[in-house]
Amino acid sequence: DKAIRYCRMAFALENKPQKQDLYNKFIELAQSNYDLLKSSSEKNNYPLEIDVRSIEISISMLRKEYDLCISQALLILNQQPRPDEDLAMELMSSVATCYVLQKKYEDAKNAFKDMYRIISDPEKFPQIQRKIIFETSKCEYELGNYERSVELGELGVEMNRHYEDVYKYIILSYIAMSKIEFSDSAVSIRAMKYATDTCQRAIRYEVPWDIEHRLVLEAQLKKLQHEN
Repeated sequence: DKAIRYCRMAFALENKPQKQDLYNKFIELAQSNYDLLKSSSEKNNYPLEIDVRSIEISISMLRKEYDLCISQALLILNQQPRPDEDLAMELMSSVATCYVLQKKYEDAKNAFKDMYRIISDPEKFPQIQRKIIFETSKCEYELGNYERSVELGELGVEMNRHYEDVYKYIILSYIAMSKIEFSDSAVSIRAMKYATDTCQRAIRYEVPWDIEHRLVLEAQLKKLQHEN
């Protein structure tokens, strides 16, 4: 459907400020095509399919109307009949992502837990598992739960050490731990060493084919070695 296609095109430009006008144009086109679908549904007296209704959730997220996006997604998730597993995971992922973007990390953690509960067989969805683990590690870091963030981060590394940013919150958590006012400065020194060692692992394994990403990690390592 055109509305879905325009949403995807907009999401592809979301982090490209130089393409902001085109980004807004795609959102407008997605909205106008969705409105046509909705109008046709009302005119012919038949309900919109659940997966079509999810388009408005994408549009709300693109417009950064996060509270609206969350309420729309939860409304569909809680209705009868319930959406199928794939759509339910997509909807809960939207809820969790909105909470992260709002910096409501405790709510985001709970949403990612709910997302995991939706999966009937986690082994069949390794990419989703990895996303949940990575994003929860980020939430724990932002909440100041650094040891838990490291624990989850290392679990993500075990799943796929080549995944982009898989080491990110392990490194940041160790850096944060090194800056806490410890009575024993040796603990702070050890935490910084772990951060440096993890950064070296990231350079070796994390998306090794991406030269620009490697340069960013190497710059981070130099800074850590200077501070160590």
